[in-house]
Amino acid sequence: MRKFNFLFALILAVGLFLPFNYPVQADTEVETLDGVGIDTRPSINGWTVSYVGGADYTVLNSDDAGASYKQYVYTYLGSATYRESFDTTSFTSAYATINSVTATAKVYMYAQAGALNHRVYYRTATGTFDGSGVSVVDSVWTTVSHTWATCPSTGLAWTPSDIDNNEFGFYGVVKNGAGYYEKLSYLSVSVDYTPLTTPLVTTQAASAITSTAATGNGNITSNGGLIITEKGICYLVGNSGTPTTADSTVHDHVDSVGAFTESLIGLTKGTAYRLRAYGINALGTSYGVTVDLVTIGDPTISTIDASLVTSATARINASVTFDGAVGGGEPCIVTFCYFAGSPYADYAAILAAGGTEVIAAGTYTAGLSPYYDLSGLTIGTLYSFAVKIVNSTATTAYGSVLTFTTETGIADTSGFTAIPTSTTISLAWVKGLGSQYTLVRYSDSAYPAAVTDGVLGYLNTGNSVTLTGLTSGTTYYFSAWGKTSGLYSATPVNAIATTLAYDAAPTSTTSLVTPTPDSTWTQTPSSIKTGTIPLFGVAIDGVATAYNQPVNYVWYFAWILAAVGAAIVVYIKGNFNFVLSLSTMIGIIGIGVWWYNIVAGLIVVVLAVIGVGWALVGFRRPGT
Repeated sequence: MRKFNFLFALILAVGLFLPFNYPVQADTEVETLDGVGIDTRPSINGWTVSYVGGADYTVLNSDDAGASYKQYVYTYLGSATYRESFDTTSFTSAYATINSVTATAKVYMYAQAGALNHRVYYRTATGTFDGSGVSVVDSVWTTVSHTWATCPSTGLAWTPSDIDNNEFGFYGVVKNGAGYYEKLSYLSVSVDYTPLTTPLVTTQAASAITSTAATGNGNITSNGGLIITEKGICYLVGNSGTPTTADSTVHDHVDSVGAFTESLIGLTKGTAYRLRAYGINALGTSYGVTVDLVTIGDPTISTIDASLVTSATARINASVTFDGAVGGGEPCIVTFCYFAGSPYADYAAILAAGGTEVIAAGTYTAGLSPYYDLSGLTIGTLYSFAVKIVNSTATTAYGSVLTFTTETGIADTSGFTAIPTSTTISLAWVKGLGSQYTLVRYSDSAYPAAVTDGVLGYLNTGNSVTLTGLTSGTTYYFSAWGKTSGLYSATPVNAIATTLAYDAAPTSTTSLVTPTPDSTWTQTPSSIKTGTIPLFGVAIDGVATAYNQPVNYVWYFAWILAAVGAAIVVYIKGNFNFVLSLSTMIGIIGIGVWWYNIVAGLIVVVLAVIGVGWALVGFRRPGT
């Protein structure tokens, strides 16, 4: 399948290529003779060659196998020659390169086998030019032909007038004798030529595109064999349609083959055009393919949030969304303007207020993100900034105004928590480095975003506060900032809590009854019992304390280790009896369980004793 796809693609490519590059093929035109001969028969001792039959050659221009002919008989004793020539009609392919001209005759001779010097010839007003001689076979129709690559009268390439204004004929020899004669039934002239054509033209992509001009590119790959009278670029406005010479054109009258350019001026910026190259000769006009271009338009740019903000520095950013050129590539200059203060309406307003303009280094095209690093900024200050862009159109576009606030040097508050009751919420936090005070503000709808939003909850030097008088079943949003000397930390920390939807617990003195456990199986093991074991209790408690683990867990682990260890010893010492070893391990675990629950432990121990008994009985069986 892959080979088939490749072959199909190759055939398609060749098929597309051939119509534009395959040379014009040679053709052949057979000229029509007028059928009226001009006799040039000689007279010898008063005798002449005479005609017999087939007068006027009614089918002279077609080979009819001798059905129509003229017969020559010479009545003088000996031999004589004759000539007869004919005019041709106009060569119809007037616009062509003539490669060669061939004259062909068909002759029949009787009783003169082997006669020489039968030939076709070309005749002008200044002379007769014979083709090469041939012998004619007796009593057989014989073809006599000759091809001239150039005109024999000039020695140059044939021209249509060489054919139209002169004659072609046949030269024969007639020999006297009883019944001797010669017949001529067919004479034609064919012209091999390469037709002339309109020029072959190609169009290349436009170049040097600006906002109001461009360069059109074309190539005359062949003049078609005729002089190029005009060549150029035609174009129209828009992205549809096919331009012709009836539309706007830029052209010259230089007769040359090869690449050429034309300057298109007076175009409109940011506008689509379609263009193609053309060439004209005497046969007509030819065009190359149509190509599109769009002149450079106005650029666009977006302002992007500031980044890398510190107490004295910041990076202001932008993004080039369009540089003015379709497909990109038009270099643009980007400039920022910034100033301390509340947001301004636009770039011009920032500049008018005393803002500073700074140019991003280099040039930028679509998709790039210019920036500028600011320094020497004032601590804890709000700044406004915007951006502008300009390209070769000299038209400036602007981005929107954004703001940023330099840091205060006060670290953000952390560890902010909120614990509610039905009417109070207790807040606690860790003050950020450099904070002298903590400001807490709250709201029941959203986190306060600024130090003036919501309700003041706290402003002092502590690390906690309990807010009272709140509404039960209500969600409260808290924001906290660090503060020192009128400056606040850059980012508030948030906490959220919902007051309880029920009243305080009842104050009744009624005692609550502790429910009785469902079963001793669900009771939590008591460490008091395990702690009464001498030495072991102290060791277990010490391990539990050292590793911060529940005492019960450590006892469980110790019992399992003891059980597994004892099982291994019994397995080795007990002649590798697996049942005895397993029963030993279960029995020790059962003792541990017994320590916490008598019933469960007793069941496990009984199972272990049964296992041990079975193993011992097995040892005493005969043959074991």
